[in-house]
Amino acid sequence: MKKLALTATLLALSAGAAQAYTVFDNDSTKVELDGSLRFKWTSTSNKTETADGTSKEHINKPVQNNGSRAGFKLTQQLGDGFYAIGRMQFRARGADSYGRSNSQHDFDHLYTQYAFAGVGHKKYGELTYGNQLAYTDYVKQTDLANTLSISDGYYNTTQRNSLQYVYKGVPGLTLAAFYGFDSERNANMTERANRRIDSYGGAAIYKWELANGHKVTLAAGADRERYENANGSSYSRGVYSVGSAYTVADTTFGLDLDQRIVANQQVNSGGDVRRTTDRELRALVFHRLNKAWNIYTQYGYHTTKRESDTLANSKVKRDKYMIGTEYILLQSSADQPFRVKTFLEGQYVRAKTYNGSDIKTLESKDKVAVIGLRIYW
Repeated sequence: MKKLALTATLLALSAGAAQAYTVFDNDSTKVELDGSLRFKWTSTSNKTETADGTSKEHINKPVQNNGSRAGFKLTQQLGDGFYAIGRMQFRARGADSYGRSNSQHDFDHLYTQYAFAGVGHKKYGELTYGNQLAYTDYVKQTDLANTLSISDGYYNTTQRNSLQYVYKGVPGLTLAAFYGFDSERNANMTERANRRIDSYGGAAIYKWELANGHKVTLAAGADRERYENANGSSYSRGVYSVGSAYTVADTTFGLDLDQRIVANQQVNSGGDVRRTTDRELRALVFHRLNKAWNIYTQYGYHTTKRESDTLANSKVKRDKYMIGTEYILLQSSADQPFRVKTFLEGQYVRAKTYNGSDIKTLESKDKVAVIGLRIYW
């Protein structure tokens, strides 16, 4: 209860301070606050069919936290075009530092999502160190939905203990590269099951306008992470992706292609290792009906292939569908900084599992519906 009270108090303080989004600005020093309160109500329905029979489950969950956050950014001008920046963001979660949770509301614990600092120049780029968002997150172009987006992608985009350089000296072009040092914690600050030895990656994003109302985005990225197996050996996790988007008037079309390969991962105490290859194609249509109302849909085709010299091979094929709508209840303005949005989304995933002889062993159908409310500042 004390942890819940502390979380609510800090979020409330941040929301109160948000009435002045820029809390300090004297031309050389600028302090900004940002954040959002995020709530969701979720209903799930699952059906699984195997050779032994069929099982069904339906769950209506309570209203829960959906990634509420609060943070600040400090910018200090140093002269001759150089500046220093610092950024922190705190989020709420239900799990403790070991990933254990029996929370009903998921507001039990606060953790630090981002904490980084660095220096930059408009012409020469920006160099930062700390816990930060890797620019590989911007490669995907189909992730415009809210809670039930099927476009999370394969990247571990929150890179802890990392050094990142970002260059934006050419109009429309962003180039970025990062290196992550040893880390024992996940993006949400829970302890990793396997220590990360290191990581590195990069991304390139180019945006341009073909004609009035016609805009194009092309992006590509890759990264590689090394982890420690329980027996002391290492395994690797590599991701490669391309993203594209085309906007004409009030409609955006997006298409992403992703691949992830996890090699030499120890999967049991006996020391057996496995290679897992995931591939996914995702498509998006997002349409703005008016300034307050948007509708959108996504489709994804995902395959997983598991291979081992000592264990049974298998593969999974998934078709993913998502449809949603969002409505802005309150727009921010010069008089008040808050923006309030509600949304309704539905997702359907059909998965088929096959053994090494291409015989179907399992089929599942998962349906999820969510109603959400977000207050931004």
